[in-house]
Amino acid sequence: MKFIYKTLLFVIKKLKIYHKEIYTQSLRYRFKKCGYNIKFYGNNIPVIKGAENITVGNNVFINEYAYLYARSDAEIIISNNVTISSFAKLITGGYDINLFFKGVKAEKDIHINKTIFIGNNCWIGADSIILPGVRITGKNVVIAAGAVVTKSFNESDVLIAGNPATIKKKSNR
Repeated sequence: MKFIYKTLLFVIKKLKIYHKEIYTQSLRYRFKKCGYNIKFYGNNIPVIKGAENITVGNNVFINEYAYLYARSDAEIIISNNVTISSFAKLITGGYDINLFFKGVKAEKDIHINKTIFIGNNCWIGADSIILPGVRITGKNVVIAAGAVVTKSFNESDVLIAGNPATIKKKSNR
């Protein structure tokens, strides 16, 4: 069964055909772990690279053009009740800026790969970017549209916005 869905996903991508149910089922088998009620919204396929390193919880909604990239030695862990809006990006790899500034030659490996963790009840706004090593461990966190999240946050009931992202508002729950 897993082989059939992988083959269908390959054909879908090559022919640029998009059928949500086939795409969803094929990803369920490619993800490292996958909960129930995973939905993809919009008319276009989100870009998901390294699905075998991505864990998805229950009630996760991913909108069109979202970009999830989990490199081989880092994971993306998405908890329950998470919405990832259009054009949002979760990227586990990049350059180690400290090595770059120390003058390490480009032919040397100056890449970093760190796991991203998204906690329960999070909403990741449109066009936001979550960089390697970020852990959003609080509950009920909103990451505003266009935010660039460069560090981890463990507070609950907050709005995170800006570049670099900071807590802009706390809820009085």
